[in-house]
Amino acid sequence: MITATLSSGVTLISKPSAIAVPPWQMVSAQLKSVNLRVASWWAKPEIYSTKAGEIPGCWGPGLGTPGAVEIATTGMWDSKEIGLTGGEGPNFNHAKIGISADPKNPMAIFGDMNQQGALSSGYAYAKQTCSSSQNGRGGTFYVLRDAAFFKSMTTLLAGKSAPTTPAGYGSAPAAPEMEPPVKKTTVKKTAVKKVAAKKTAAKTAVKATAKKAVKKTASKSPVVKKAVKKAPAKKTTRKATSK
Repeated sequence: MITATLSSGVTLISKPSAIAVPPWQMVSAQLKSVNLRVASWWAKPEIYSTKAGEIPGCWGPGLGTPGAVEIATTGMWDSKEIGLTGGEGPNFNHAKIGISADPKNPMAIFGDMNQQGALSSGYAYAKQTCSSSQNGRGGTFYVLRDAAFFKSMTTLLAGKSAPTTPAGYGSAPAAPEMEPPVKKTTVKKTAVKKVAAKKTAAKTAVKATAKKAVKKTASKSPVVKKAVKKAPAKKTTRKATSK
Protein backbone atom coordinates (compact mmCIF):
# COMPACT_ATOMS: atom_id res chain seq x y z
CA MET A 1 0.00 0.00 0.00
CA ILE A 2 1.36 3.41 -1.00
CA THR A 3 -0.08 6.78 0.00
CA ALA A 4 2.02 9.77 -1.02
CA THR A 5 1.63 13.47 -1.81
CA LEU A 6 3.15 14.49 -5.13
CA SER A 7 4.92 17.79 -5.79
CA SER A 8 1.73 19.06 -7.45
CA GLY A 9 -0.15 18.58 -4.20
CA VAL A 10 -2.13 15.63 -5.56
CA THR A 11 -2.34 12.64 -3.24
CA LEU A 12 -1.58 9.25 -4.79
CA ILE A 13 -3.06 6.10 -3.28
CA SER A 14 -1.91 2.76 -4.70
CA LYS A 15 -3.70 -0.50 -3.87
CA PRO A 16 -1.73 -3.72 -4.45
CA SER A 17 -3.62 -6.82 -5.53
CA ALA A 18 -2.30 -8.65 -2.46
CA ILE A 19 -4.56 -6.53 -0.23
CA ALA A 20 -8.00 -8.01 -0.97
CA VAL A 21 -10.29 -5.28 0.36
CA PRO A 22 -13.17 -3.18 -1.04
CA PRO A 23 -11.42 -0.40 -3.01
CA TRP A 24 -13.31 2.74 -2.05
CA GLN A 25 -13.56 1.85 1.65
CA MET A 26 -9.77 1.59 1.53
CA VAL A 27 -9.55 5.05 -0.07
CA SER A 28 -11.76 6.53 2.64
CA ALA A 29 -9.65 4.97 5.39
CA GLN A 30 -6.42 6.28 3.82
CA LEU A 31 -7.93 9.77 3.77
CA LYS A 32 -8.51 9.72 7.54
CA SER A 33 -12.04 8.27 7.46
CA VAL A 34 -13.50 10.92 5.16
CA ASN A 35 -17.07 10.28 3.97
CA LEU A 36 -17.24 9.71 0.20
CA ARG A 37 -19.79 9.75 -2.62
CA VAL A 38 -18.64 7.46 -5.43
CA ALA A 39 -19.64 6.67 -9.01
CA SER A 40 -18.09 3.72 -10.85
CA TRP A 41 -19.04 0.78 -13.03
CA TRP A 42 -21.45 -0.40 -10.33
CA ALA A 43 -22.66 -3.86 -11.37
CA LYS A 44 -22.64 -7.43 -10.04
CA PRO A 45 -21.05 -8.25 -7.72
CA GLU A 46 -21.77 -4.70 -6.55
CA ILE A 47 -20.82 -3.39 -3.12
CA TYR A 48 -23.66 -1.34 -1.63
CA SER A 49 -23.41 1.91 0.33
CA THR A 50 -21.85 1.63 3.78
CA LYS A 51 -22.07 3.69 6.95
CA ALA A 52 -19.25 5.56 8.66
CA GLY A 53 -17.19 3.40 11.00
CA GLU A 54 -18.33 0.15 9.37
CA ILE A 55 -15.19 -1.98 9.10
CA PRO A 56 -15.52 -4.65 6.38
CA GLY A 57 -14.88 -8.29 7.13
CA CYS A 58 -12.48 -8.21 4.18
CA TRP A 59 -9.95 -5.87 5.71
CA GLY A 60 -6.32 -5.69 6.69
CA PRO A 61 -4.29 -4.63 9.73
CA GLY A 62 -3.19 -1.02 9.78
CA LEU A 63 -5.69 0.16 7.14
CA GLY A 64 -7.64 2.29 9.60
CA THR A 65 -11.39 2.85 9.73
CA PRO A 66 -13.37 3.91 6.65
CA GLY A 67 -15.96 6.67 6.70
CA ALA A 68 -19.28 6.35 4.91
CA VAL A 69 -19.08 5.33 1.25
CA GLU A 70 -22.23 6.36 -0.61
CA ILE A 71 -22.81 4.89 -4.07
CA ALA A 72 -24.16 7.42 -6.58
CA THR A 73 -26.61 5.77 -8.98
CA THR A 74 -27.64 8.96 -10.80
CA GLY A 75 -26.10 12.38 -11.38
CA MET A 76 -26.77 15.62 -13.23
CA TRP A 77 -25.38 16.93 -16.51
CA ASP A 78 -26.62 20.13 -18.12
CA SER A 79 -29.62 20.09 -15.74
CA LYS A 80 -30.59 16.57 -16.88
CA GLU A 81 -30.45 13.37 -14.84
CA ILE A 82 -27.90 10.80 -16.01
CA GLY A 83 -27.33 7.21 -14.99
CA LEU A 84 -24.19 6.35 -13.03
CA THR A 85 -24.42 2.57 -12.68
CA GLY A 86 -22.54 0.03 -14.77
CA GLY A 87 -24.04 -1.27 -17.99
CA GLU A 88 -24.11 -0.97 -21.77
CA GLY A 89 -25.84 1.94 -23.44
CA PRO A 90 -25.90 5.75 -23.37
CA ASN A 91 -27.20 6.13 -19.81
CA PHE A 92 -24.56 4.22 -17.87
CA ASN A 93 -21.19 5.04 -16.38
CA HIS A 94 -17.70 3.59 -16.70
CA ALA A 95 -15.73 6.31 -14.92
CA LYS A 96 -14.35 5.77 -11.42
CA ILE A 97 -14.78 9.07 -9.62
CA GLY A 98 -15.64 10.28 -6.15
CA ILE A 99 -15.92 13.33 -3.93
CA SER A 100 -15.71 13.97 -0.22
CA ALA A 101 -19.06 14.59 1.43
CA ASP A 102 -17.74 17.54 3.46
CA PRO A 103 -17.51 20.92 1.65
CA LYS A 104 -15.04 22.05 4.32
CA ASN A 105 -12.70 19.28 3.19
CA PRO A 106 -13.11 19.46 -0.62
CA MET A 107 -11.68 16.49 -2.49
CA ALA A 108 -12.20 15.20 -6.01
CA ILE A 109 -10.96 11.65 -6.54
CA PHE A 110 -10.14 9.82 -9.78
CA GLY A 111 -9.26 6.14 -9.90
CA ASP A 112 -9.27 2.99 -11.99
CA MET A 113 -11.21 0.65 -9.70
CA ASN A 114 -14.93 -0.09 -9.51
CA GLN A 115 -16.97 -0.62 -6.34
CA GLN A 116 -17.39 -4.34 -7.03
CA GLY A 117 -16.42 -7.26 -4.86
CA ALA A 118 -17.24 -8.08 -1.26
CA LEU A 119 -17.38 -6.48 2.17
CA SER A 120 -16.96 -9.95 3.70
CA SER A 121 -16.83 -13.58 2.59
CA GLY A 122 -20.15 -14.68 1.10
CA TYR A 123 -21.33 -11.08 0.79
CA ALA A 124 -22.89 -11.20 -2.69
CA TYR A 125 -23.29 -14.97 -3.06
CA ALA A 126 -22.41 -18.22 -1.34
CA LYS A 127 -18.70 -19.13 -1.33
CA GLN A 128 -17.67 -15.65 -2.47
CA THR A 129 -14.16 -14.88 -1.23
CA CYS A 130 -12.54 -11.61 -0.22
CA SER A 131 -10.47 -11.63 -3.41
CA SER A 132 -13.63 -11.49 -5.55
CA SER A 133 -13.75 -9.03 -8.44
CA GLN A 134 -12.09 -5.65 -7.73
CA ASN A 135 -11.12 -6.63 -4.18
CA GLY A 136 -8.41 -8.87 -5.55
CA ARG A 137 -7.03 -6.39 -8.08
CA GLY A 138 -4.50 -3.60 -7.88
CA GLY A 139 -5.16 0.00 -8.82
CA THR A 140 -4.48 3.68 -8.19
CA PHE A 141 -6.40 6.74 -7.04
CA TYR A 142 -5.56 10.44 -7.37
CA VAL A 143 -6.97 12.94 -4.88
CA LEU A 144 -7.21 16.58 -5.97
CA ARG A 145 -7.95 19.31 -3.41
CA ASP A 146 -9.48 22.23 -5.28
CA ALA A 147 -12.62 24.05 -4.12
CA ALA A 148 -13.88 25.10 -7.58
CA PHE A 149 -13.35 21.68 -9.08
CA PHE A 150 -14.94 20.01 -6.06
CA LYS A 151 -18.02 22.22 -6.48
CA SER A 152 -18.36 21.19 -10.14
CA MET A 153 -17.95 17.50 -9.28
CA THR A 154 -20.52 17.80 -6.50
CA THR A 155 -23.07 19.04 -9.03
CA LEU A 156 -22.20 16.20 -11.40
CA LEU A 157 -22.70 13.53 -8.72
CA ALA A 158 -25.87 15.01 -7.20
CA GLY A 159 -28.70 12.47 -7.37
CA LYS A 160 -29.93 9.13 -6.12
CA SER A 161 -27.89 6.69 -4.07
CA ALA A 162 -27.74 2.93 -3.61
CA PRO A 163 -29.03 1.66 -0.26
CA THR A 164 -26.94 -0.21 2.25
CA THR A 165 -26.97 -3.98 1.75
CA PRO A 166 -30.61 -4.88 1.04
CA ALA A 167 -32.42 -7.73 2.78
CA GLY A 168 -31.74 -11.07 1.18
CA TYR A 169 -28.56 -9.98 -0.54
CA GLY A 170 -25.99 -12.75 -0.35
CA SER A 171 -28.54 -15.56 -0.22
CA ALA A 172 -27.84 -16.72 -3.77
CA PRO A 173 -25.09 -16.40 -6.38
CA ALA A 174 -25.37 -13.59 -8.89
CA ALA A 175 -26.81 -14.88 -12.12
CA PRO A 176 -24.12 -14.82 -14.82
CA GLU A 177 -24.77 -12.49 -17.71
CA MET A 178 -25.00 -14.74 -20.74
CA GLU A 179 -26.16 -14.42 -24.31
CA PRO A 180 -29.54 -16.04 -24.97
CA PRO A 181 -29.23 -19.68 -26.13
CA VAL A 182 -29.39 -20.35 -29.82
CA LYS A 183 -32.66 -22.03 -30.80
CA LYS A 184 -32.26 -25.44 -32.40
CA THR A 185 -34.00 -25.78 -35.74
CA THR A 186 -34.92 -29.04 -37.50
CA VAL A 187 -34.35 -29.06 -41.25
CA LYS A 188 -36.06 -31.72 -43.37
CA LYS A 189 -33.90 -33.88 -45.63
CA THR A 190 -35.95 -32.99 -48.69
CA ALA A 191 -35.30 -29.31 -48.11
CA VAL A 192 -31.57 -30.00 -47.81
CA LYS A 193 -31.60 -31.95 -51.08
CA LYS A 194 -33.40 -29.12 -52.87
CA VAL A 195 -30.83 -26.60 -51.66
CA ALA A 196 -27.99 -28.89 -52.77
CA ALA A 197 -29.59 -29.37 -56.20
CA LYS A 198 -29.95 -25.61 -56.65
CA LYS A 199 -26.29 -25.09 -55.75
CA THR A 200 -25.20 -27.77 -58.26
CA ALA A 201 -27.35 -26.24 -61.00
CA ALA A 202 -25.95 -22.81 -60.27
CA LYS A 203 -22.36 -24.09 -60.49
CA THR A 204 -23.10 -25.81 -63.83
CA ALA A 205 -24.61 -22.63 -65.25
CA VAL A 206 -21.58 -20.62 -64.14
CA LYS A 207 -19.19 -23.08 -65.82
CA ALA A 208 -21.19 -23.03 -69.07
CA THR A 209 -21.24 -19.24 -69.10
CA ALA A 210 -17.49 -19.16 -68.50
CA LYS A 211 -16.82 -21.53 -71.41
CA LYS A 212 -18.92 -19.42 -73.78
CA ALA A 213 -17.10 -16.29 -72.69
CA VAL A 214 -13.71 -17.94 -73.32
CA LYS A 215 -14.75 -19.12 -76.80
CA LYS A 216 -16.20 -15.74 -77.71
CA THR A 217 -13.05 -13.95 -76.54
CA ALA A 218 -10.80 -16.39 -78.40
CA SER A 219 -12.76 -16.03 -81.67
CA LYS A 220 -12.26 -12.29 -81.62
CA SER A 221 -8.51 -12.56 -81.03
CA PRO A 222 -6.42 -11.72 -84.14
CA VAL A 223 -3.80 -14.27 -83.10
CA VAL A 224 -6.37 -17.04 -83.00
CA LYS A 225 -7.84 -15.99 -86.39
CA LYS A 226 -4.39 -16.05 -88.02
CA ALA A 227 -3.66 -19.49 -86.60
CA VAL A 228 -6.98 -20.81 -87.91
CA LYS A 229 -6.22 -19.54 -91.47
CA LYS A 230 -2.77 -21.18 -91.52
CA ALA A 231 -3.98 -24.49 -90.18
CA PRO A 232 -3.98 -27.17 -92.98
CA ALA A 233 -7.29 -28.65 -93.92
CA LYS A 234 -7.88 -32.17 -92.71
CA LYS A 235 -7.93 -34.87 -95.42
CA THR A 236 -10.97 -37.06 -95.47
CA THR A 237 -10.95 -40.56 -96.88
CA ARG A 238 -14.13 -41.96 -98.29
CA LYS A 239 -14.62 -45.64 -98.60
CA ALA A 240 -15.80 -46.89 -101.92
CA THR A 241 -19.24 -48.31 -101.78
CA SER A 242 -20.11 -51.11 -104.03
CA LYS A 243 -23.41 -51.00 -105.79
